[in-house]
Amino acid sequence: MLEMNLIPALHDGMVSGAFNKCREGELVAQVIILLAFDKVCNAQGKGIGEMVPLSLVITELLPDELNNEEVNEVLNNCIPVQLREASSSCVQFVNLCGQLERDEILQLAERHTGGVLPAGQPGIGLFLPVIYSELTAIVVQVKTCEALHNSSCPHSAGKSLRPSIAFQDGPLDCALDLKHLDANTVRIYLRLGVVDPISKNVCKQVAEMKGKRVTYCNFRFKFMGLLHVV
Repeated sequence: MLEMNLIPALHDGMVSGAFNKCREGELVAQVIILLAFDKVCNAQGKGIGEMVPLSLVITELLPDELNNEEVNEVLNNCIPVQLREASSSCVQFVNLCGQLERDEILQLAERHTGGVLPAGQPGIGLFLPVIYSELTAIVVQVKTCEALHNSSCPHSAGKSLRPSIAFQDGPLDCALDLKHLDANTVRIYLRLGVVDPISKNVCKQVAEMKGKRVTYCNFRFKFMGLLHVV
């Protein structure tokens, strides 16, 4: 019912302007991500909210029409090498009242929960810890718009989704090496509201931040809109 009725209704309401196109985007993103985790749990014979491979969760967000070679290309380009065997879990999302702190990340991981960052947090809307030998994460930025492209994307997605940019001068900047966290993060940029995009699947590298390069994958994801994994 969620996939066939609720999500399309939310999508139509946002595109039509019935919602204010602000925090509702995060709500839809939460539903999409939870559905992906739940489906992987069911496929693995695990209970909802148990640990599952990170790569399978990302795969579940991808369009069904991608072949195995295309899926592997996306996973190899967008999941850091050291996280290929990492696991994650998410049974629900909780709203965080202030700036994200290190202890909160550990609490989210212990509770198998994702965090919804407060309105006004630059760059990142959702934060999901990844279980690995050190602190790692999935971070998500959500935009609601009808246009396929904008002048600042994909550079805006690549830069703004870096923890070292999004969390600079905050509590995490004092407690963690945010540059190190950059290299241990899967970054997802969701653009909700795009209908029938011309470009369905693009996976390439673009120049980003002082000559460094970031892989940019753009495709219509399984549920609605566009998914950029950078």
